[in-house]
Amino acid sequence: MNTPFPAKTASRTKCPTPTTSMRSPRRPTSPTARARVVNSFYLAALWGAGTAWALDNGLALHPPMGWRSWNCYHGDVKDADIRATIDVMVGKTRLVDGKAASLADMGYFHVGVDDGWQACGTGWDKSFHAQDGSPLVNRTKFSDLQSLVSYGHSHKLKMGWYDDNCICMDSYALRANASWAERAYIGDVRQILDAGFDGVKIDNCGDDDGSGFASRVQHINASGTALVIENSNQAHGHGPPRGVPVDPEGWCNYNLFRSGGDIGPDFGNVISKLQTTLPFLGNGTSKPISRPGCWAYPDMLEGGCCGCTCC
Repeated sequence: MNTPFPAKTASRTKCPTPTTSMRSPRRPTSPTARARVVNSFYLAALWGAGTAWALDNGLALHPPMGWRSWNCYHGDVKDADIRATIDVMVGKTRLVDGKAASLADMGYFHVGVDDGWQACGTGWDKSFHAQDGSPLVNRTKFSDLQSLVSYGHSHKLKMGWYDDNCICMDSYALRANASWAERAYIGDVRQILDAGFDGVKIDNCGDDDGSGFASRVQHINASGTALVIENSNQAHGHGPPRGVPVDPEGWCNYNLFRSGGDIGPDFGNVISKLQTTLPFLGNGTSKPISRPGCWAYPDMLEGGCCGCTCC
């Protein structure tokens, strides 16, 4: 597959080790802000170790930890919500070992936009992609992606994007026209790179055979810009192009992969999703498949309330 992005040498970045010692925490002063931040923290499966081969982009050597918008805002997310979350993430509103610290200080320094940014139905063939493949953003919600990313970076946070959107479900329209689909995959990657995002969650809505995921990943890798790639395929299938990995020393064409289906704000549901990581963690006689650069994760952790009935 040809790619429009010139090859470069990707920089290798080692993520800082998250802080684990936490004593006498303070809560954020605003209940609304506290709920929004606590809700939707996601975990890459934190257990498992080793140095086996994974996606060789030098990223996610420790499990990425942070916040993503879906479980709090669903499709109603907008620029102001992400900026407000950034402010809370870096606010030193709790004590860690007797010192004021932020969530970012404790290792939660990823902030991700999820589904809801696109201008559904405004593109070619009622999609949200133009005929040249460019993705169309709902500018009333996100007026300037570069500015948003720069705001996060100015607070020393990593910013994540979202692709293969489920709300619009235009993947089926794309797949009906192979050349247009490829233009759209290229356009999606160009959007991420132009805005300066540090990673991308690629969902599976309509990408039934994984070809859209594989194309996007190839174009990302060919660009020479290393991005944290999150495979949100709900553990469907095994091996290429986007199934779960099966070999602790083999193929893993992403940095994180879902170990099960969608999580919900229910304790039993949360525990059952955590248990889906167990097959990837190894045991006394086998190496873990979940490993540096290739982490199993049980969807975004439902750790709090955001407009739900329990509050």
